[in-house]
Amino acid sequence: MLALRFRRVGGGIEVLRFSEVTGQRLIDFANQNVVSRLLVSPRYIFSPVAVQTWVQWIDSRDDYKATAISEGQSEDYVGDFGAGRRVLFVLELSCSAEMAVICGSVALRT
Repeated sequence: MLALRFRRVGGGIEVLRFSEVTGQRLIDFANQNVVSRLLVSPRYIFSPVAVQTWVQWIDSRDDYKATAISEGQSEDYVGDFGAGRRVLFVLELSCSAEMAVICGSVALRT
């Protein structure tokens, strides 16, 4: 399990809990980042190209770019994300920080 705590502008704290995590990456995360965009499947429908980009990014590191997944693998991910068998969670922050997680489920607790 992976947990991420957020403090809302109003002061309340919420926790995102990710279960069955199979891939994750987080960079440049610091105090007082502001979320600019939050994309979560299946509510957000990721295109095959976006899935290829995010999965490759998750598997990469600052000094290593992972091999791109194939079109067939991308379609498998898209199908899994659309059907809710897996979740792709993408958090884009205002200060160049990013987070992406592939997991079985994600829940928000206040």
